[in-house]
Amino acid sequence: MEPARPFPRRVFLPDWVWAVAFVGTVAGTLVTDSAWCFGVPAFLAFAQGIYVYHLVRCPTCSGRLQVQLAPIPYTTCSRFQLACPRCQIVWDTGKISDDHAG
Repeated sequence: MEPARPFPRRVFLPDWVWAVAFVGTVAGTLVTDSAWCFGVPAFLAFAQGIYVYHLVRCPTCSGRLQVQLAPIPYTTCSRFQLACPRCQIVWDTGKISDDHAG
């Protein structure tokens, strides 16, 4: 496969959406004295997972994409990439995950 190309559109929700959901959940829980507000970030995470793992298609051939983590040398980080086996293209989502737990 050739080097990773940048994915032409955003795949993951921006970080500010997660920050607003977290602050809104804390504020909603304090105001309403109910734990139902925790459903909003849970729904966002579920919807994003369905979108990324099942609905995103290759921009070139509209084929299914396979998730792969490409390790970054000399770190515990990995790049979240989507590979198209049909047209042999790896798409870089721009998201980096850190596998270091502590």
